[in-house]
Amino acid sequence: MEVSRAKLVTDASGDVIVELQTDAAPPATESHDLNVTLVSHEEIASEFFANLNCKHQGEFWLGKFRPEPTNSRRILEVTSVRHASQSLPIRCEALFVEPESPGEWINGDGAYEQLDDVKERRRQLFEVPIKTEGAAEDCPSFRVVMLVDNLLLTRPQLVPGIQVLPISGPLVSASNIAALNSILGSFGFDQSWDPNRLPPHIAQQRPTAALVAPHVLAPTGEEAQRKCVGLARRLLDLFALRRGDTPRLLLGAIGRNHDGSVLLEGLWLEGAGYKGNLAGGFISGEDQHGLLAQWNMLDTNPRIRLWISLYADALADPRWDYRALRCFNLLEGIASEILPQAAQVLDPSGAPFPQPNGRPYTTTHARGKIYQLVCMVTDAMNEATGSHVPNAHASTAPSLWEWIGMWVSIRNEVAHTGSWDIPDGQTASAKHEAIKREIESIGGEHGFAGGVEVILGVMMRTVDSTLIAFLSGRL
Repeated sequence: MEVSRAKLVTDASGDVIVELQTDAAPPATESHDLNVTLVSHEEIASEFFANLNCKHQGEFWLGKFRPEPTNSRRILEVTSVRHASQSLPIRCEALFVEPESPGEWINGDGAYEQLDDVKERRRQLFEVPIKTEGAAEDCPSFRVVMLVDNLLLTRPQLVPGIQVLPISGPLVSASNIAALNSILGSFGFDQSWDPNRLPPHIAQQRPTAALVAPHVLAPTGEEAQRKCVGLARRLLDLFALRRGDTPRLLLGAIGRNHDGSVLLEGLWLEGAGYKGNLAGGFISGEDQHGLLAQWNMLDTNPRIRLWISLYADALADPRWDYRALRCFNLLEGIASEILPQAAQVLDPSGAPFPQPNGRPYTTTHARGKIYQLVCMVTDAMNEATGSHVPNAHASTAPSLWEWIGMWVSIRNEVAHTGSWDIPDGQTASAKHEAIKREIESIGGEHGFAGGVEVILGVMMRTVDSTLIAFLSGRL
């Protein structure tokens, strides 16, 4: 049995009647309906629209549905017809365009012309170039491909300028297993794992995808890479929400589009690489006694476990503004746990710090909380407060109170606008520009980037001291 004719008709009530004919009637002993799948072709995507059952009535199979109101004429396609467990061949026109008024839906050449128009609008929506700031139309065109793991997709996902495509097969390769095998013997294992016999569960644990930006206009490949990595992180954050787990950007390649091919220009591993302690030994985080004491503290204090986990998340975030926000929020949360509520915050002379309205700052204010916490930590750890401000030895170094105020301003800029970077087409506020100049001043000859590196170092040093004070039982 196969489908020989199909028709859609909108009746006066707004219902859509689906009418099918088959080249043969079903046996009288069978009472199965036809199960029909309809796909909707829209400017953004072609997606499943409806499943409906069509009952055999005379020489036809009839079903109906009531579509939701829409501002445009739908294009529907019959993509599957099943009878019982059997898929039936469709030997007739199966693409239909909704009429402007009740009646039979358009099919044939007119329907395919409408579909071609929709596909062209879709192409114009998604196949747009990504441009770096200030890039002209005659800039070189680059193609960027990035590998992502821990992202399971069953179909391509598109946003303007970027495609995210599922990849079949495991990320873990034979070379990874060979590297593991090379050390197993030194730990007492009597055999190694066959690199060509990968356990099937591994592929399921680490689904992978490719993130592709086919057309990036930029003066240089480095600028194209930075632009695409920033967009990729933003998009993967969104996938974390939509898919329920956190994707991880691993590595990427960049090439220059040239006469229909792509000339490979570079490869990079994602992440800034190791930025931790380069020294070793007793005073550099490898003290065995200290490690055991801190491990035991974690075992008995789940609150500290939470704080350290949140700090690890902050260190792992490659975006400096998000890292600054995470560190601030962590310290503010710790301060809220241990400081008295609404206590006045005093300067070194014992006078309260005044707000712009003349009232004293208290520990209900974010700036007061962080300042008071840092003072407690420096007392407990026998540290100078100057070790927690940028460029402490410079004549222009801010006081601890001034520095905490700047940190609050950075936190507010990021928290209230979503990012330190100003979106394209928007103008930075005077306050934003003032903070930027302060960061540039801290960076000296290294400018804004150098200032960011300095202030992040101070922020992390403050969190380090705070957590170690708790781990060592001093707070």
